[in-house]
Amino acid sequence: MKARLISHIAVADAVCYISGTVITIWFISDLAPKLLGVDLSAEALKLEKELGFVRQAPGIVSGWRPFELRAFRIGPNSPLIGCTVAECEARAAGERMFAALREAGIGLFLGGIVVTTTPMIVGLFFGRYVLKMNPLLLLGGLAGAMTMTAAMAAVQVRSNSPVAVLGFTPAVPFGHILLTTWGTVIVGVIAG
Repeated sequence: MKARLISHIAVADAVCYISGTVITIWFISDLAPKLLGVDLSAEALKLEKELGFVRQAPGIVSGWRPFELRAFRIGPNSPLIGCTVAECEARAAGERMFAALREAGIGLFLGGIVVTTTPMIVGLFFGRYVLKMNPLLLLGGLAGAMTMTAAMAAVQVRSNSPVAVLGFTPAVPFGHILLTTWGTVIVGVIAG
């Protein structure tokens, strides 16, 4: 049993990452504002006013952009030349991942969803109602704690403002440190 669990660590991590990415972006940019009953654009304008942020100040340019494009270089002898994105992904760990999901069952996938959403839900309500945080800074902080830059970008797009990064920036280093440290601890505990 122990060997089987250890053999699934990489697959469980991949499944949690994939589902976690989608769930985190959706939760932080769409569901969380609805749960809090806030309009992100209105909150952004209010926070910008409180902070003295002027959108049209001469000489000040924000690094925030609503869209981003990434490109990757493939080596001249790569076996991926001429393949579609789907074919490239299929050549990776796809077969192993689905085999492990079949062996471990849907519980692996559902466990990833629970592990991803629980801290966000607790953090959302604790931050808003106990710490009385500004919703935009809170959502940026949640994205940082989840080490999910894409979720912060989604909040920026939804709010039409770059100020969510003020919550993201202090939280993301802690998220990375805890992810690295506790990931090692958990693997060590499972491996015995």
